[in-house]
Amino acid sequence: MKRTATGWFAYQGIALGILLMLVSTASQARAAACAFITLGAFALRRATKFYTAVAASAAAGTLLSLAAGLPILAQGSAQIAYSIAVLALGLLTEGGLLLAVAAQRRAAGESTLITYVLLAARVAALVLQTAMSLTNFSDTVQSAGNTVQVLSLIGMILVLFRTQREYISAEGVSE
Repeated sequence: MKRTATGWFAYQGIALGILLMLVSTASQARAAACAFITLGAFALRRATKFYTAVAASAAAGTLLSLAAGLPILAQGSAQIAYSIAVLALGLLTEGGLLLAVAAQRRAAGESTLITYVLLAARVAALVLQTAMSLTNFSDTVQSAGNTVQVLSLIGMILVLFRTQREYISAEGVSE
């Protein structure tokens, strides 16, 4: 029963991290979000190997978010390098989360189609977000990018809760 409780808290931590990403763009909130995802993914590392990679990339994202306040990052090339690093870590963290969910769902005999659709949406949202931070786009493109961002994060939270329920029911049966 202890692993079931740990799994419950782990998924709650990951969902809280995603929720923080949804409601705030401040670097401190992003650092806290990455920290919650790191802890949750580290606790779930036995469920699938992808969670170990997620924990590592989210930990690096925490450090990068904390460094966001450095004055040098607001200048030219440093800003571009920072934006690309945020994109890469975001792709590793969120892509890894969705691949971990897909692996768990596949192992449980469930469909993974929605998970891969969310993965494509998250990749598109992260690339659009990075492009919008580096250049000026029309209001229509920015609105579409923000909509994809919000809907895909909400979708991730819903998929995580469903996977949590499946994980807990599988752990409860095996104990």
